[in-house]
Amino acid sequence: MTRVVPFENRRNLRPDQIDENIEDINLIWLDQNIDDSPTSKLTQSILCELNECVRFYTDIHLCIDYVKTIIDEKVFLVTSGSLAKDILSEIHSLSAIVSVFIFCSNRQRYVSLCEQYSKIQAICIDQQSLVDVIKKSANAILRQTMTFMMFDEKKQKTARTLSKRATSFLWYQMFIDVLKKLPQMDQAKIDMLKTCEDYYCFNKQQLSKIEQFRTSYTINEVIRWFTLDSFVYRLLNRALRTENISHLYLFRFFIIDLCKQLEHERTCIRDRDILHLYRGQIMSSSELNDLKDNIGNLISTNSFLSTSRRLDVAMQFILGATDTDELKVILFEIEVDCQNTKITFADIDKYSQLQGEEEVLFSLGTVFCIKAVEFVSTLNLWKVKMTATDELSNKIKDAFNLTIGTENRSPSILFGNLLINEYGLFDIGEKFFQMLLKNLSPNHDDIFDIYTSLKQHLFIDLMRIVETYRKNGNLMMAFGFCKHRLIQLKRALPENHQRIGYTLKMIADIYMYCGDASKVLEYYLQALEVFENTQAYEQLAIIQCLRMIGALLLDKKQYDDGLNYWLKALDIEKNLCLSDDSVLAESYKSIGDIYCEIATYQKALYYYAKALGGGNGEGLNPYQLNNAVG
Repeated sequence: MTRVVPFENRRNLRPDQIDENIEDINLIWLDQNIDDSPTSKLTQSILCELNECVRFYTDIHLCIDYVKTIIDEKVFLVTSGSLAKDILSEIHSLSAIVSVFIFCSNRQRYVSLCEQYSKIQAICIDQQSLVDVIKKSANAILRQTMTFMMFDEKKQKTARTLSKRATSFLWYQMFIDVLKKLPQMDQAKIDMLKTCEDYYCFNKQQLSKIEQFRTSYTINEVIRWFTLDSFVYRLLNRALRTENISHLYLFRFFIIDLCKQLEHERTCIRDRDILHLYRGQIMSSSELNDLKDNIGNLISTNSFLSTSRRLDVAMQFILGATDTDELKVILFEIEVDCQNTKITFADIDKYSQLQGEEEVLFSLGTVFCIKAVEFVSTLNLWKVKMTATDELSNKIKDAFNLTIGTENRSPSILFGNLLINEYGLFDIGEKFFQMLLKNLSPNHDDIFDIYTSLKQHLFIDLMRIVETYRKNGNLMMAFGFCKHRLIQLKRALPENHQRIGYTLKMIADIYMYCGDASKVLEYYLQALEVFENTQAYEQLAIIQCLRMIGALLLDKKQYDDGLNYWLKALDIEKNLCLSDDSVLAESYKSIGDIYCEIATYQKALYYYAKALGGGNGEGLNPYQLNNAVG
């Protein structure tokens, strides 16, 4: 995770100067009077406490440029009154903008803007009221931020033919399953807190909470920590929503404990029949259309899903919201069979800061079936009816077992192989293995299997992919793919591994198609060096490289050097005792051509004669040789 900078260095940054934000909310303050005066610095400091990646702008154009690059974050914009109209006319319609706060000295002057721009949440004239309203809005947004994944079972046949969406759905479910099976170790807690400390290194409030977690945390408090507005809730939810494998693995300690504790609390559920739960949420129109299109299909959230036993509590989260073309007001009505013990959910009201909401939390990866999506005109909202189900759990286990067979490997290795072999998620699979290498001790039992898997998978289908690009005339894509794969191989394998050599050879071949002879020679020389030093000693690959280098040098009229490479290739061929005499014959004939070119005719005749007999028997026939020498 990126180490953030003090607020003095957060001003007027271009998009390319801004570090990654790993929270869901992106806070921006626009005011032409931001400076180093005591009052201004105090406001900046307060905003830094609210959001670790807050940015400050005095230049409206730089601010607009930055906001337009934001895609997967919720933007809270604090703007001065004098710049409010200009900035809102440019960015108010952007989906990333969710809340606007006008911070000024004269509230009445800007009240009229609230009628024109619906995303204005408040007009504040002092720091405390600004902080309070931002906190309230942030808590509401964080609780509302939820992404759904769909799985249309009717369209799916095998893992290899899954749609991109279904693939994402299944691998995420399996990743959760793998995380739950990982052993719980103190090092995992240390890694998580170290990462959080690095990220919040300038935030005294969050650093204090991190220290409190370090010294007093127990598994019995994991649900309480999840309900708090703290570093855990902010960073974990973002990692879950974006499906960031590296960050999720860093939070494995907390995820494992939270899942276990919810399973424990599940046993305390006293309801015997169907339980009705509710959740109010604002969603985009495209997300609503997704739900409509998937009635009868399975759906899952990529986080822990918060609901309430009380309809009125769920309605509070959408109170005052208006159904528009862009944003839709949604009320989820969820049925769950309390007799189905495979569905993990728990009453967590006793752990919550806001007791009385009768909150019920579903565990990570819970699956639901969409039963109906309908508009309720009397409430001016959409109602989505769902039923919690364990329908997919057996299918996931079957798919996992079918793939791994009887392999006696750890869940982590099996999951990584599954990503690559069955779902074709090469980049995600490689990141997963690289993350394991980074976090496991050098003598861990999985290390050997990780390296073995990387060796197999980093080279998988490389030749087929490059050939497909070449046939389609997309040489630049083929070149870029090979260069990217070469970097990956060099990270994972010894410097003289044969797969690095073959990749260098492929890059040389692509340059050949492009007609760049100097680059072809450069990469064949690199490939030759790798093959000559590899433990496997790839003799056939060495022969191919020697021949090609020799031919390239001959084209450059460097006859002596070219001849030497062909003679080296011939020596290896003779020692290999090749069953195909035409290979030797071709070398004899080519060497004869070289001697002929440099007017050394006696030697040329000698090698031509060898070509006729192949050295040991049949080689080129006289007609072939006659055509060759003219």
